Parts: sequence; C-alpha cells; structure tokens
Amino acid sequence: MKKRRKFTETVVTESDKQAVLSKSSLCRGMDKSDMQLLSPFFQCYSVEEGSSIYEEGDVEAFLCLIVSGEINIIKGDGKLISTLSAGGTVGEMTIIDDLPRSANAIALTEATVFAITRSSLNEIFTKSLHTWSNLMFNISINLSLRLRQTTELLSQYMTSADSSSLGASSSYPQSHPFMKKVSGSHSPQDVTP
Repeated sequence: MKKRRKFTETVVTESDKQAVLSKSSLCRGMDKSDMQLLSPFFQCYSVEEGSSIYEEGDVEAFLCLIVSGEINIIKGDGKLISTLSAGGTVGEMTIIDDLPRSANAIALTEATVFAITRSSLNEIFTKSLHTWSNLMFNISINLSLRLRQTTELLSQYMTSADSSSLGASSSYPQSHPFMKKVSGSHSPQDVTP
C-alpha cells in the first residue's frame, strides 16, 4: 500500500504564528524580537489523517512543530515508536545531522503543523546568532527528552515479548511541500491554525 501525502498550505498571520511559537518548547525562553525573526521561517500546513509527513530514508531536512492533531512515529517494519500531539515536534534529528530519516511520521488524525527547513535555520544563523542559539538549544532539549523516552521504550521492549506492528511502509515522491524557500512575509489574513 502506497503512503500518501496530503498537505494544504495554510496562510496564517505573523502575529498568530508568533503567538503559537511563543507557547512552544521550541521557543522556550525567547522574547518578542526572537518571535518576530523566527515566524516568517515557519510555514503552516494542514495535514490529512493518514498522510505521510516523511518516511524512513528520506533526506529532506525539515522539522515540524505540531500545532494540533496527533502524529505517529513508526519504524519501517511497522513498530509504533511514539504518538506525538500538539506542542510536540517531529524531524529534529535530520534537521541537525542532515542524515536520512530514521523512522516514518504519519498523521494519526487531521493535524496542523508549522514546518521549518534546515536551510531556514542556516539563514536564521546569519541574521541572529542569539536567536539561532536559543532555538538550537531548545531543539537539543527536545531531542534529549525524546532519547530518554526511546531508552525507556527500548528497555520495556527488551523485557517484553510483545511487539505490536502497524501497516507496511512504501515509498512516495521525494518532492516535499515543506522544502520551499521562504521569500518575504506572507500576506496577512485572519486564518489561524
């Protein structure tokens, strides 16, 4: 069964993006000027239930902040690693190490995400080392927490014969809607995620 990608870019005002970002773990400890700098680099997408956000082995480097909904992280063999909900992030590893994805991310429910690419992180670095450092520190904290959860799951798995599985994986086109370049700001509209 072929995985499907169904995304719709959603126009969100910069002030609405800033409000969401300011409450997220990605922007912990940042001030209003940081939010103003960061918000144009995040694109908002609606993701249909069952849609694949990325698959194991993909090389496109982007991170998603989950604004609403739930996303499953699944290994290629069908093992459910975790289910993440609003406030969680997916894609941290690839945005840092630029290596292929180590798992699949599939929308368990309809979801809204804010996506940022590795190239956008590089641009933030050139604009403000302070903001970039805070963002990278917060991504590192998220990764550390995820590693702790994964270690606990691994420990449980090693002591249990039970291993649940989900559907088989397959491939989809490598052209990804999150990978477009940010150019200027969006037209403000009263659309919120």
